[in-house]
Amino acid sequence: KKRRETSTSESHTNYKTYFKPFREKFKTEKLINISITKVRSYFSVKGKNWNPTSWNAHRNRLISFWNDMGRLEYVSEKSNPFKKVTKQHRPRNCS
Repeated sequence: KKRRETSTSESHTNYKTYFKPFREKFKTEKLINISITKVRSYFSVKGKNWNPTSWNAHRNRLISFWNDMGRLEYVSEKSNPFKKVTKQHRPRNCS
């Protein structure tokens, strides 16, 4: 399957925003060694100033990345640690 530039280019915003920070954090880790504890720590540090939309966008991109690696048989899709990261919700307007 031919991948679009959004999936393959290191100069594209998707790479710079979602995958480069992940790669830099876990560059010495094998994918199978990235635990839910490590992922939660990554989100708590990296995402401490993210709004819920940004948090969920990062979470969803990394869930998809892991699932793609699972389809290629590098990891198990069932063990996707990013699915264990809590989805953030915007507070409801209480007025």
